[in-house]
Amino acid sequence: MKKTIFILLNYLFVGITASSQNYKISYRLTFQEAEEKVEQEDFYLYTSSEQSTFVSDLKIRKDSIIKDKETDIGSKMKAYKAIPQTKFDFFLQKKYETNTVLFAQKVGKYIGYQKIVPSYDWQVVDSVKKNNGFSCRKGILKLNDQTYNAWFTDEISVFDGPYFFQGLPGLILEVSCIERNYQFTFVGIEKGYSPVIYPDKSFEAITDNRDKFIQVVADWEKNTVKNLFKSGNVSMGNPDDSVQKYIKQFQSELDEKKPKFKLEIF
Repeated sequence: MKKTIFILLNYLFVGITASSQNYKISYRLTFQEAEEKVEQEDFYLYTSSEQSTFVSDLKIRKDSIIKDKETDIGSKMKAYKAIPQTKFDFFLQKKYETNTVLFAQKVGKYIGYQKIVPSYDWQVVDSVKKNNGFSCRKGILKLNDQTYNAWFTDEISVFDGPYFFQGLPGLILEVSCIERNYQFTFVGIEKGYSPVIYPDKSFEAITDNRDKFIQVVADWEKNTVKNLFKSGNVSMGNPDDSVQKYIKQFQSELDEKKPKFKLEIF
C-alpha cells in the first residue's frame, strides 16, 4: 500500500542529523547528451552535523589546482588541462539548521540560487531491495512535471541525498528521473571524512526566485565574455573592433564546449 509521508524539516535536519558523523558519499551520474550516447560523471556528497556539500569530482580536482598557491602557473595549466572538463560546474550546499539550500552555478562567475527547503511530498511504497548490502525502500516524488524514483536506507544516519534530493527518513542511495532519463547511483561511503566545504563565494547575482535565476544564468551563458568584460574581470583595453572580434570568437568557443545536458533546477 502506498503511503504519503510528510516530514517536519526541523526534526529531520536538526534533531536527527545532529548525531550523524562526517561522511563522504560517492555517486555516479549516468545521463545522455546525445541520442544513444550514454555518459557518466562522479560526484561526492560531504556531510557533517551542520550541512552537506554536493559537488562533481572533476570540479573539485580543477578547483584544487586553481587554489594551489605553491605551484607555478605553467605547471598549474598543464595539470589543469590534463583533467577532463566537468559538465557540471556547480556546488550545492544544504544547511540543516536553517533548512536552506544554495545552488551555485559557475558561468564565468558564480550565480546563486538560495531557498528554504520545501517539504517534498514523497510517497513511500511497498517495494524493497538491496543496494550494495544496504536494505532500501522506494520513494516516489512528483515535482515540476518530473517523476523521481528513489531508493533510500535507514541503516546510515544521514537524512540527505545527491543533488537537491532529500526529505526521506534515511540516506538516498539511488534516484532516477523518468522523463529525462538520468540516474544517480550509489558508489560507496567513507566515515570520518573531513568535509569539503566551499567557502562563501563572491556572487555576480543571488536570488531566491527560480525563474529569475534561470534567466540570469541563460544571459551569462549567452554573453559570458561580454559580461566578464563589463564586470571588470577581463581587461582588454578599450572596447574597439578588435576587442569585439575577440569577444565573439571566445564566446563562440565557449558555446561549442557548453554541455547539452543540464540537471533541472528544483
